[in-house]
Amino acid sequence: MKYEIVPNSLPNIPIRLENFSKPSPIRPVSDPHLHDEVELLYVHQGAMSCTADKQYIIPAGGIMFLNSRIPHSTDVVENGTVSALVQFRVDAFSGDTNPVRKSLAQFISAGGCGSYLFGTGETELQTCITGIMNEYTHKGEAYEIYIRGFIYQIMGFLYRKGILASTEQMFNLRLIERVFPALEYIDHHYSEPITLEQISAHLSLNPNYFCRLFKRATNRTFTEYLNFVRILKCEPLLREKSRSIEEISQETGFSSASYFNRTFKKYKHCTPTVYRKLKND
Repeated sequence: MKYEIVPNSLPNIPIRLENFSKPSPIRPVSDPHLHDEVELLYVHQGAMSCTADKQYIIPAGGIMFLNSRIPHSTDVVENGTVSALVQFRVDAFSGDTNPVRKSLAQFISAGGCGSYLFGTGETELQTCITGIMNEYTHKGEAYEIYIRGFIYQIMGFLYRKGILASTEQMFNLRLIERVFPALEYIDHHYSEPITLEQISAHLSLNPNYFCRLFKRATNRTFTEYLNFVRILKCEPLLREKSRSIEEISQETGFSSASYFNRTFKKYKHCTPTVYRKLKND
């Protein structure tokens, strides 16, 4: 399984755009891969197939949605196919600068729908993607603002349809507020050994009760969230070639390089070494 590093098409917007305006013959487009970005594949004419949790045939006018970190592959299955591709990270457009809330947003990004095929009648989504491609192609006055506006409209559409998971959908907000001090503690002390007893004492709670509360609030365990944050923190460090993998594992709080490697592969579907190479190529 290939982990794909998605390049930015524009210098000021974390988004990749591909407008395949030239009719394509029947051909494979991509081998099985995954990436951190969500993906929208719009077929203007012809037909494509996408294999994710199952195989989908995308007809003319159809739009394939793929969530973050969902393995998939695509093929053109009809001669003369014309399509457009939009990829972006949802957390990059969240507008929340609080690092704890941004981590929480990324933590739930794998929730919701993994893949979904929109039929030919979703004119709002079609209009947004077509608008993005027109702005990207012609680059008129304030085109980047228009593109951002279309992305926000797409996100609103996906949230309203329940395709993207919102905090309100995934979490009990009242309970999140009760465990939020624990999330902040993790964000500040992730590089240190953090025990269950230590963090439950920080909230003046019994460890068993804290575990149940945390699971009810986030739908995940305390250890899962702690490891997730540590992986987030190590990503920028892996781009620095001067640091060894072992040094990075220690700096981000992992007890050993082997445990770091296993945990990283669980979340990123590749080893830290491969991730470093892909990010630095």
